[in-house]
Amino acid sequence: MKFIKYLVFALLHFSGISALYCLCTPWRARILCYHRISEFPRDPLLDVSKKKFEEQVKYLTRCYTPMHLSDIVEFFYEKKTPHRLSCALSFDDGSEDWLSLVIPVLKRYNVPATFFTTTGFIGNGLIPYPHPHAPARALTYEELTALAASSLVTIGGHTVTHPHLSRLKEPEMREEIKTSKRMLELWTGKLVNLYAYPFGNEADYNETTKRVTKEEGLKAGFSIEERTATSSDDLYELPRMVIFDEPLWIFKVRVSGIIDDFLYFFKQLIKSK
Repeated sequence: MKFIKYLVFALLHFSGISALYCLCTPWRARILCYHRISEFPRDPLLDVSKKKFEEQVKYLTRCYTPMHLSDIVEFFYEKKTPHRLSCALSFDDGSEDWLSLVIPVLKRYNVPATFFTTTGFIGNGLIPYPHPHAPARALTYEELTALAASSLVTIGGHTVTHPHLSRLKEPEMREEIKTSKRMLELWTGKLVNLYAYPFGNEADYNETTKRVTKEEGLKAGFSIEERTATSSDDLYELPRMVIFDEPLWIFKVRVSGIIDDFLYFFKQLIKSK
């Protein structure tokens, strides 16, 4: 299976088809989802090496237009197209590498990012990732404040305890969303109006989640339905593409959106029949 994946990615990259797809879809925004950046990656699902991350950011500044995620949302609110080949970086959970490894790279290339923070992790030592994920230290309150002080940084909500929101009753769901937003605003002194649903798959949130997110004053909600985003998408179900510790040429194909967009198209086609 891995051989087939690499073969497909190689064909799309070295034939130039993925690059051509980018040129033909400049109105689509590429919203990327990271979790942790590491000097020595241990978790293939969560970690990206610092070296590869910097290569990725350098590539994005050369071939795309990195933007604040909030600016892309504003364009979508007005049903307008963002800047040509726009992209936005986002990070989930709240690990200490955000400040020690991510911010220096973002500053070096002047690239903004949104950090979706789970408030229950902050200041509580290790993030309790389930097996088989490798542990990581969470940011302290002081580190989160330092992170939020950067003009390149937007802080977003990611609940208090990182639950599957769709499994909660509405009052519990509302408490997770409302409390995390208020805590982050209190700690950072900044308005929080973007939210990422924990786990982010279609089964992990529902219509109630989207409604509550809107009612609590948030302007957009994000999933990890892996495809590019457009102004016609539901603002409370905007897709993001998860990034892994892979070679740069695979990253280029993944970010183009060609595979995920076509898979989504066929999925919708099947649903409509």
